[in-house]
Amino acid sequence: MLSRFDQVVWGVGCLLVGGLPSLLFFDWVQWNTRHPLLHNHVPVMDLHLSTLGKIAFNTSLYAMFGFLHTFFAQISVHHTLQRHFPKQTLRCIFMMVTGVAVLVLMGFWQHLDTPPWAERMAILSPATSRILSLVLFYGCASVVGLHIVTKFSLFEFIGITQLVKRDKQPARSEGMPQLRTDGLYAYSRHPIYTWTVGAFFLSPSITDPNRLLVAV
Repeated sequence: MLSRFDQVVWGVGCLLVGGLPSLLFFDWVQWNTRHPLLHNHVPVMDLHLSTLGKIAFNTSLYAMFGFLHTFFAQISVHHTLQRHFPKQTLRCIFMMVTGVAVLVLMGFWQHLDTPPWAERMAILSPATSRILSLVLFYGCASVVGLHIVTKFSLFEFIGITQLVKRDKQPARSEGMPQLRTDGLYAYSRHPIYTWTVGAFFLSPSITDPNRLLVAV
């Protein structure tokens, strides 16, 4: 079992490095990649690319995130990590790696200018569109999130529960112990991911090229 000090350090790291970037990412998308908290700091480096160059570069950032997310979720990778880290920390490591990947994605995203045709298609003002987008997104998040939480522990999902378990106790390191087919899992293998993609599209500002690229 991890010492109390190790539990606190890993727990804080999991929440700050893994949890907060994930929440910020959802909000960043709702602001069409122009989040007010990050607007003056990102992109970290403006590459002065053409529109097609920006699309290709941003797509590579998303591919990097997808690769790391999938790679560190593999059972074989977890078995390798167990040679160097306690099993209780594996979920936290996964959360922190994906959190850093999200920060890189947001930090180096090359913002695409909104084309004139997208502005002409807008039937709502930017402020009204943004507010409605946030309401729709977080409304869906509340409904689906509460349903998911009733199916398994939220703290186990983000890796906190595992930190206080003994070595021989089961811990959710690379997925659910068995395939779920009830509730939302009867319709989708990954309800959270499905909801996320749907929520990205469910917006009056989907014609914004940045939001559209993230959603696609």
